[in-house]
Amino acid sequence: MFLFGKEKSANPLLGNLLHTDMHSHLVPGVDDGAKSLEESIFLIENLIELGYKKLITTPHIYPEFYPNKPEDLRIAFNSLVDQVQKKGLAIELELAAEYYLDSVFEENLEKEELLNLVNKWVLIETSMLSPLMDFSRFVFKIKLKGFQPILAHPERYRYIRDINVLAKMKENGCLLQINILSLIGSYGNTAKNMAWALLEKGMVDFLGTDLHREKSLESLRSFPSDKKFLALLAQNPIKNSLL
Repeated sequence: MFLFGKEKSANPLLGNLLHTDMHSHLVPGVDDGAKSLEESIFLIENLIELGYKKLITTPHIYPEFYPNKPEDLRIAFNSLVDQVQKKGLAIELELAAEYYLDSVFEENLEKEELLNLVNKWVLIETSMLSPLMDFSRFVFKIKLKGFQPILAHPERYRYIRDINVLAKMKENGCLLQINILSLIGSYGNTAKNMAWALLEKGMVDFLGTDLHREKSLESLRSFPSDKKFLALLAQNPIKNSLL
C-alpha cells in the first residue's frame, strides 16, 4: 500500500462518492491497458482529478492472452509506484488482479497464491461470448478456500440476458461489480440496460472504472450526477469504501 503527497482538485461525483476504484488496468505493458509508464501516470493523474483517493489496479491474468505471473506484476507495479512517488501524486495504490476462470486459476487457487483485494475478495471474469458451464463449481471452490469471488462487469456478458441468472449467482455467493462506463452506454445499449437494471434491483456490490486507456477518460468526466443515479446508489450495498 502506498500513499503520496500533493493534493489535486476533486470531482465530487465519482471519487468522493466511491473513494476507491477497484478495477483498472494501469500497470504498463502487461495487458490491454496502459502501454507505457507515461500513459499510466496520465491515467492516474486524471483519476485523482475525478476525486479518487485509492486505486486498486487489476491487470489480467489470462494465460491464453496475458500469461502474467504475480511476481512479474509486482515488479512492474513497483516501478509504477516509484514514478508516482517521484511525482508526489496524492493517491494510494494497491495491486490485485482480474482472473480468468480456467485450469491455471484453479491451480493458483489450490495453492492460495492469488493477487486478491482485502478481505480475500478476488476479482474474476469468464468469456464474454459463451457461458462457463461449471461457473457454480468455481464459485464453490473459491469460497471453500476462504476467498470471496467478485464477478467483473456482469452486464457485459453477451449470453446473460436474464437478470435472474445474475440473481442466482448472488444467491450462490458471488458479488457483482459493474463498470461505470456501462451506465453511459460505452459498451452498447444492452450492457447499459443491464447495468441500470442491476442498480434498480439493488444487486450491485462494487462500481469500477475498468479504465484501460485514455479514450475512456472523457466519458468518465461526463458521467451524470443526476438524482436517479444517486438514489439508486444508496439502494445498493456498494462496498468500494471498504477496500
